[in-house]
Amino acid sequence: VIPAYKKLVEGLTALKGTGKNDGGLCHLKKGKKYYEYLVEAKTGSERSVEKMDALLEDKISDYKKEMSELMKKEPSAYYNAQDVTYAYDTPQKSLERLKECVQKDFPEISSEISCEIKTVDSSLENSMSPAFYLVPTIDDYKKNVIYINGSEKYDLSRAFTTIAHEGYPGHLYQNCYFREKNPSPLRLVIHVGGYTEGWGIYSEIYGYDKADLDKNVAKLLQLNTLLTLCIYAKADIGIHYYGWTYKETQTFLSDYGFSKTSARTIFDSIVAEPADYLQYTIGYFEIVNLEEKAKDTLGKAFSKKKFYEFFLSIGPAPFSVIENRMEAWMKQ
Repeated sequence: VIPAYKKLVEGLTALKGTGKNDGGLCHLKKGKKYYEYLVEAKTGSERSVEKMDALLEDKISDYKKEMSELMKKEPSAYYNAQDVTYAYDTPQKSLERLKECVQKDFPEISSEISCEIKTVDSSLENSMSPAFYLVPTIDDYKKNVIYINGSEKYDLSRAFTTIAHEGYPGHLYQNCYFREKNPSPLRLVIHVGGYTEGWGIYSEIYGYDKADLDKNVAKLLQLNTLLTLCIYAKADIGIHYYGWTYKETQTFLSDYGFSKTSARTIFDSIVAEPADYLQYTIGYFEIVNLEEKAKDTLGKAFSKKKFYEFFLSIGPAPFSVIENRMEAWMKQ
């Protein structure tokens, strides 16, 4: 393995500086068409890129208005949200608290699931996210691992909602619940980012309500998380579909308080990973859309726990497939 990586390093080093496009995919031949395909494949959504862009525009406007009204009504929420102290101030405490909450609010996993929290090697700290869930082996899903980043730039005493995203009721719970249904092995190679990462964001938003925060602070943090995701997703479309330059992206981001340094980091990240932010953001909206449709159709018969049971039992799939199955589930 190591000689292969050395060869890869040599090959990439030789290619350095030969790239002809330092912008979005739309600057490449058929790049715009490819981006449309990539967005559909990653998000699992059948919405066109234009419709996604319009949705994000509406959501940004809605979240800004909600945040403004909340801060006007409760000015202290803004100041308290700047320096939140979590009662569950270690990843392990967070995991235990969330596991306890999930047992009440979500369908039960009958198997005994274990989870070990490990720290990434110091050589990976600069290139890794604050935490990630390591998908377990196919034949032993009951042993799970969440890796956390011990870098000084991440404050792990505030990792509660990150653990909700990666652990309970996020990826760990989502993965184990589906595996317990003994799906066809073929299902385990099907990946729909919008389903998986959309649920991760859904879980993160749930986490704010379970962190024992003041309800107005929790609501403000939820809105801020969703607004930030929408801004990133809109920049993704702007760069790869409409051809925004770095300068145009910086101008867009500066309206929301992003510095030049942050704008550069975001631009480079989006150029490197087209449609990545869309799977989180659009995936979340598709899940919420399904839940609202079920709620409207079933009325008093609607149960959140039953909806979660339905959604998580299906496993990764395009949202059109899930919606089709949901029609039959609602009739039942």
